[in-house]
Amino acid sequence: MKRRLAGGVSMLCAAGAALGAAAAGSWVANAPGVPVPVSERTVRSAELLPPPGAAVEGRRVASVHWQYALPPSVRARAWLCLAERCVALPGARGTSTAFAGAAADSGFHFRFAAAPGAPQGVRASRMQVIVNYQ
Repeated sequence: MKRRLAGGVSMLCAAGAALGAAAAGSWVANAPGVPVPVSERTVRSAELLPPPGAAVEGRRVASVHWQYALPPSVRARAWLCLAERCVALPGARGTSTAFAGAAADSGFHFRFAAAPGAPQGVRASRMQVIVNYQ
């Protein structure tokens, strides 16, 4: 619900002007597949970084969408990380605000570990993040 201020300016417009009207945006990055170890060890994906020329300097993460793929019926533990700060992922795709406020030019990476009883030779693939920032 918008409330009107004197002069007909909506509160939404006034709030945007007060914040310097910082433009929101997003960047997308993909990582190549990685083998998932069958022991308690973890494997780390390549770093997922903003593309060259992305206008992220001084911007802050609002949310991160992720996705990855594993072969059907294979279970593995997965985390999305920013430096050494990791969040356990509940599934192969989703959205998190756990990194909200972090610098939008930061690099992310995935970590994987096979669940007990998982077959050997499993690869995690199609890893992608979409970082929304303000």
